[in-house]
Amino acid sequence: ALSNYIDRLLRILELQLQIDIKTSSWNDYLFKNVIITGRSGSGKKTVVGECCQRLWNKHLVYYKFVDCLSFKGRKLDNVVISILQIIDEVVFRQPSILILDHFDDLFPNETTITDANIILATQKLSLSVRELFNRAQQIHKQFIIIPIVKQITSVHRQFTEETPLFCSQILTIEPLNAVKLKLKK
Repeated sequence: ALSNYIDRLLRILELQLQIDIKTSSWNDYLFKNVIITGRSGSGKKTVVGECCQRLWNKHLVYYKFVDCLSFKGRKLDNVVISILQIIDEVVFRQPSILILDHFDDLFPNETTITDANIILATQKLSLSVRELFNRAQQIHKQFIIIPIVKQITSVHRQFTEETPLFCSQILTIEPLNAVKLKLKK
């Protein structure tokens, strides 16, 4: 059942990376990022990992997996510097994909937070990282960011509502048992 998600994501990423496609006038306007959503245990990482491995085998697309939980509790500036270093490493090996697991834990939606200081810090971090992403993707056309989240409403609005849009696609991975129930009906 996950193979359908893998095939769909693979088609999206190949188009976004412009693999085997002649460059055209619209390629600069293509939004590159894909947000992957789904409950715990739904296979989000499996789908993304398999897709990236196929891209590596077929087109030598470099990918790096980063768990955003590793940034929790660190100072704001240190997180931004770490993300900048990761981006520098990934774009050096283009075409490339940066996968950010637990993205919603690092950049939570403000409505889920009650502490004013945390809200302010989250806004500042979200804005700084969004600017880093935008700058990197303006220069490096074959660089995609894939945030993995539980649900789209749990992500900071900087990545879901602000313009220019951060992503072109939101792919929701349903747990296998939910897929089986739909097939039986």
